[in-house]
Order: sequence, then structure tokens, then C-alpha cells
Amino acid sequence: MGTSDPVQVQNKHPRSIAHSGVFYIAIVWFLFHLICLLVTLAIFALYIFEPENSYLKNYRPHVVILSSVAASLVTFIIAYIKRRSARCPLCKGTPLVNTWARPHSNAFSIPPLNHGYTAMLSITLTQKFCCMYCGTRFDLLKPTGQRRRRSSTVLDD
Repeated sequence: MGTSDPVQVQNKHPRSIAHSGVFYIAIVWFLFHLICLLVTLAIFALYIFEPENSYLKNYRPHVVILSSVAASLVTFIIAYIKRRSARCPLCKGTPLVNTWARPHSNAFSIPPLNHGYTAMLSITLTQKFCCMYCGTRFDLLKPTGQRRRRSSTVLDD
């Protein structure tokens, strides 16, 4: 009698996460970083392509450019720290940061992106992600077993 891989057996339904707030905070900081990057790129485009007609003419353009780059750098550092603090409940890996370790055979990624960015995109759009280290799928909106039992006892009373 052969034993089956527990990840493959349980992989049919996503698992719940007890403390999903860490993942939400990491995603919010990452999205804030992306917004800062877009603003920085827009300021560069205005400065390079329309230097005489620019909206930056009333301000000091170098100060605006340096402050947008600094804001992008600060939000990147904070987002990276927050993504590193989001850990998989089963394997204790960091599924939102790609460490170039070998991914699990059940882990998936969108081809131009790595596993970490795929997990962040998946959390942003579907509230679900797959850990690249253990291959387990998680649902951030699914209540934990303790919350399900608590809500069922309230309904029974």
C-alpha cells in the first residue's frame, strides 16, 4: 500500500489562514509602491518630453523628481519588509517574495512573472494564492475551522 502526498490530497480545496491581515498589509504597501512608481514615471515623461510646457515649470523640477524617486524607494523598502513578514502557515516560507529556491511541483506562476508576483496578483484579484514552497492553495476569505465552529454553535442556540 503506497502513501499519498498530503499536499496533493488536500490540494482540491484551498485552506484558510488564521491571520490574513499580514498578507493584506503587504499587498496594500506593494500597491502603494506601484502607484509611486507610476507617478515617478509620469513625472519623468513630463520632464523629458515637454520641458518648456511642463506642469513642473512652476516648481523646481529636480526637487519633484528626486522626491518622487525617494518616495518610490521608501515604499519599495517598506513593501519588501512587509512581504517578507507574510509567512505560509504550513511551511513558514515567504510566498510573496521569490527567493529563487526551487518551487514545489504544484506551485504555479504566470510566465512573465515569478512566483512571488503571481501570488501578489492572485491575492489582489481573487483573494487566493498558492505557496511556491509547499504547493498549498490558500483562501484569505475562507473562515478558519475555529470560526466555523463558533458560528455554527451560535446558530444552534
